[in-house]
Amino acid sequence: MTQLIPLAKLINTAEFGLPFVIESLKDQVHAFIPVGQQEDGNRELYNLQVTTRSPMGAIAYSQAGIFLQHGFVRILGAGRHKDIQRSIVSWTHGKFPAQELAMKDGGTVVRPGAILIADDVLGGSFALNGGGIEGVELGHVAYYCPTQLLWDDLGFGYSAFVEVMGSPDNFMSFYQDVLWKGWEEEVAKVHGDQALSVYPPLWASASKGETERSRKAVPVEEVYGMLHDADTVATVRGA
Repeated sequence: MTQLIPLAKLINTAEFGLPFVIESLKDQVHAFIPVGQQEDGNRELYNLQVTTRSPMGAIAYSQAGIFLQHGFVRILGAGRHKDIQRSIVSWTHGKFPAQELAMKDGGTVVRPGAILIADDVLGGSFALNGGGIEGVELGHVAYYCPTQLLWDDLGFGYSAFVEVMGSPDNFMSFYQDVLWKGWEEEVAKVHGDQALSVYPPLWASASKGETERSRKAVPVEEVYGMLHDADTVATVRGA
């Protein structure tokens, strides 16, 4: 097994990745949530084993999270903040089978099959594939769509994900089919550890004559569980 890289070697202040993130999100409605205590960022960075030169490492090291479009999209960081307790590592834990990856030094390291890097208020998840999501290229970001209950390869990595999400036009294009009148005000009231439970579900056709779905803020774990329930997924995909 390859030994873990010491924290000191993961911190690169000369080529810090956060300015790239700030520049990428400058045109987007956003809110940076700095880490409450630096030890939280240190722990997250060490557990991820990426450097602060990378955008993911820079966010994990310096931010509890980043909210886009009034909190509709939540980019995960170190968590442990009143606005979002979840971190990348804690939220990913147990959700993907472990993968043993070969390293350049000839050793191996065990990592989760994917890393959950962000999600949206409707329960959609963004994951960086580490080999555990079938049909998605290694290193690409995939989106778990709450309308189809399957993973979709977005065709790019983490840095491009930040750039794409930084465009208001890209956001509107990506979510145009699920936004509703007054969504901005409603979403702004949802905590970073909550998601909206929607009825009828987004994967189900609305009843005849129905013009709106009801939405209720519940713990995000509840929505994640419903959208990834094996029986529900099998039913939707087989429909």
